[in-house]
Amino acid sequence: AASQAGTQRDLEDIAQDCYNLFEICKVQHLNDSAAYWIELRANLDTTNVEWLLEAGNFVFNFLSYIDKAKTYYHTALSAAQLSNNAELIANCYNDIGYMYSNIGEFDKAIDNLELSIKIRESISESDAPSFTNSYSNLGFCYSILGQYDKALKLFETALSILQQNYGEHNLEVALSFNNIGLIHFNMGQTIESLKYFYKALDTQIDIIGENSRDV
Repeated sequence: AASQAGTQRDLEDIAQDCYNLFEICKVQHLNDSAAYWIELRANLDTTNVEWLLEAGNFVFNFLSYIDKAKTYYHTALSAAQLSNNAELIANCYNDIGYMYSNIGEFDKAIDNLELSIKIRESISESDAPSFTNSYSNLGFCYSILGQYDKALKLFETALSILQQNYGEHNLEVALSFNNIGLIHFNMGQTIESLKYFYKALDTQIDIIGENSRDV
């Protein structure tokens, strides 16, 4: 048992070293090197869902390695299902859905994102940021497809969850205001869209000041 504990500590130390080197390379925009370290960490323990998802997200978002990302996502999903961890399973479906939405496969994206939301709704204390992320990702799918009523409802639900958990003073709340404003704009509701754009702007200025690029 002592030997196993020592081995686990060694693994965690190596994993932390890999992650530190990943962060250094990422900040320096050395994406190939960053991918090497984050993938090395993921392959140290292919039952660690979070490590696998982080590797998949990086190679997809920064290097557009779609097939490699799919492998990481589905390995993560299998590990999450084996652990019977509903939150991790929902995270996997969310990230898979996000990937499919970004490569234009919206039917697959919607299927996975709806699964993610369904699972989260069954969890009494689901992580609020992850919950709203799934709603927002699904909202973007419907927005791109021109189904603005569905998108608006999803963005409004995301906003409600964020406000219940964090109040108004939160950058994610500002982003939700902006998302809702965009939907109203696409629906030709200019006055309503401006109302939400100004809410987004005021919230961001209040939190990060006027000199931010986002503002």
